[in-house]
Amino acid sequence: MLLTSGQLARAGGQKPEFNSISYHGLIRDGEWAVKIFSDHALTDEWLSEMFQGQVGWVLRKEWDAYPKVPPTSTFPPVKLDRGLYYVNAFEPFISTMETETVASRNVVDLMLSNEFNSGICGRTISAVESDASEDGAQKPLVAPARQETTNPGNFVLGWDC
Repeated sequence: MLLTSGQLARAGGQKPEFNSISYHGLIRDGEWAVKIFSDHALTDEWLSEMFQGQVGWVLRKEWDAYPKVPPTSTFPPVKLDRGLYYVNAFEPFISTMETETVASRNVVDLMLSNEFNSGICGRTISAVESDASEDGAQKPLVAPARQETTNPGNFVLGWDC
């Protein structure tokens, strides 16, 4: 797989001719399945030049992989009802696998807090014992102790506390 970058275009230069190209496998002797993503339709002439005239057939699939999305100021709720959450509520703001992973972690933490007065990392500071001692004096809030991972093989990076 070969990925390109728009770095030159951002600096006033030329945009890349394609975004990515990948060989998916040999179909038969000398004939490969190749997938190309681009911001625009690639011409037969461009393909012929790119593959030195060795193009047997072409299947074009236009599916707007890089849509232009106008900015929005309204977002759907994360919590729809008790025990029902919309993980993709963050999607109109930014749409990447990484941010959806963060959003899913936050929804799990929110659900644990709402349903079990806990969280991914255990009880929260606000859930730690009563804040008043027996004599009525205010006790300081103390964060729960961090629990060490007992089985490092089950550790999930990014979901740690």
